[in-house]
Amino acid sequence: MKFNVDGSTVCLRFWNSLKCVFFLTALLGASIPVFAQNKTPAPAPAETPDEDDGEDDNYVRRGGIDWSNRFSTYTKGDKTFGISVGTLIPLFFVQNNGRVAAGYGEGSDNVHIKIGGTGSLAYTHFLTPHIFLGGELQGAFAGTLSEKLLYIIPIGIKGGYQWTLSRFEFPLSLTLGMATQVYTASSEPVYWGLFLRPQGAVFFRINHDWSFGLSAGWWWVPEWAETRSKSVDGHFLDIMLTARYHF
Repeated sequence: MKFNVDGSTVCLRFWNSLKCVFFLTALLGASIPVFAQNKTPAPAPAETPDEDDGEDDNYVRRGGIDWSNRFSTYTKGDKTFGISVGTLIPLFFVQNNGRVAAGYGEGSDNVHIKIGGTGSLAYTHFLTPHIFLGGELQGAFAGTLSEKLLYIIPIGIKGGYQWTLSRFEFPLSLTLGMATQVYTASSEPVYWGLFLRPQGAVFFRINHDWSFGLSAGWWWVPEWAETRSKSVDGHFLDIMLTARYHF
């Protein structure tokens, strides 16, 4: 079957189709803004308060430490570096034969060592919120009535336990190591011996980075000679002011 359609009819039908397409396109474009204007915008979601993460504005202003936790302001991995200066007091000396000599005095039974000075550098690493381990380097000097000088330079491992109460901190520690003793009046200029010092302190934490305090430590510094009768155990007391940096 054949359809006899001339060219003019085809062109007319094609033009009419184009006009319909243009009309529908224009109608659709004009209707989009109308729907957009009539559409009611969805209400913005209400802001919800942040979840309580345990930190408040006061916590941040206080330097990142929750002082309301009265008994623990440390966590595992915290570190401190301390600088201390103070005085060294000679207490008494015990010889191997049991004779006890006072540290300072003018009598024949005294060692004649004057009150001296001391300082130390200490590093500690907290294994738990209370238990710490580190090291310490200390130095001390003291004069004698004969105008000579005694130098003691201990170095050792330091460990201990610390209690906290709000901003106050109470560390108890024990330092065990070696000490170099130099006495300018001795024929043996340098002596290496054992060093042991228990120490107690109280600190006040002023902010996240720094605390300041007062400490007292008991020195046991033995000097063992080849002749047992010449061996002597020295006992000293140090009282120091300390600044600790926390990181």
